[in-house]
Amino acid sequence: MASQQPVFGIKLVTPDHFKYAPFADDFDSSDGRSTLMNFRNNTQGIAAAKRLCPGSQAVVYVSREKWFARAFEVTGTTADGQRVAELFRTPTFDMLAPTNPYNIFLPIRWLASVEFENRANPTAICERAEIDFKPNSFTFKSLAANDFARLFNAIPWTWRRDSKQPFPSAITATHTNFDMPRRSPVTEPWFEEFLKRIRHVMPLAERNHEDVVAELLRRLGTPANQIMFQQGRIDISVGDNAGSVRLVVEVKQDLTVTAQAARAREQAQIYGARVGCDHCAITDGDLWELHDLSRGEHYDQRYLGAFRLTAFGEDDEPLFGLLCEWLGV
Repeated sequence: MASQQPVFGIKLVTPDHFKYAPFADDFDSSDGRSTLMNFRNNTQGIAAAKRLCPGSQAVVYVSREKWFARAFEVTGTTADGQRVAELFRTPTFDMLAPTNPYNIFLPIRWLASVEFENRANPTAICERAEIDFKPNSFTFKSLAANDFARLFNAIPWTWRRDSKQPFPSAITATHTNFDMPRRSPVTEPWFEEFLKRIRHVMPLAERNHEDVVAELLRRLGTPANQIMFQQGRIDISVGDNAGSVRLVVEVKQDLTVTAQAARAREQAQIYGARVGCDHCAITDGDLWELHDLSRGEHYDQRYLGAFRLTAFGEDDEPLFGLLCEWLGV
């Protein structure tokens, strides 16, 4: 039987795809964990995943936001992907759960990426590459090898693996090993009920997310009189007994929408500098991203990492501990 030949094409994902570290970060397999690409567990999704043998390559297109975000190479089979997914399982995050309709996985490695702020018009890219691409419900669009090469070269990547530069931080992203006690909310008696509250407000307006953020701050021990709303256009600021601001929090309805996240980062850092507060967070109540303005002038220097409460794991404990340190709780 002839061996499979590599396949080339475009993989469609939603903005939600990059909210989980296994799908967004760059894992080197040193601990057995690889970056994963997921597929729907139905006839179409399974067939697409099995066609993508090791060596296959694809560009990732983000639907709704309409941009080419990443490119990847497949490094294993679906059986390998299921084994890797087992390694990402936590008590609060089970990628293989039957309730997850996208629980077919392939191990991959990133070849290139472009930041949202540097994205280019996909229509112009396709015209330059001379390919016909119209996003639809199909999870994967096949391309001839030469068509794929032209598409890859037409995208203005801000990072490429062959550049030898560090992989850029993702929103879900890399955790700094802070030299402080690790802390987890998972063992708190109120945590499970709080997760239900988070899930309830997810589709609701931004003001509801602000209430969830304030509730978390209070549950962690922040005095209610130190939590302030809309002070100088800051969504939520946390003060101290001396009257200074110790934390600036910018809240959005959904940080998995890249445009909302980019705007939140900009606003939080502007407001933090305005009130003399180095410690800034952006959040939708579930996903938290931390920034320290004292670490440099650029976003990549200030970015510390991110964690998601509904998918909280041991790797998130140092960053959550840092948030608690900033709050003084």
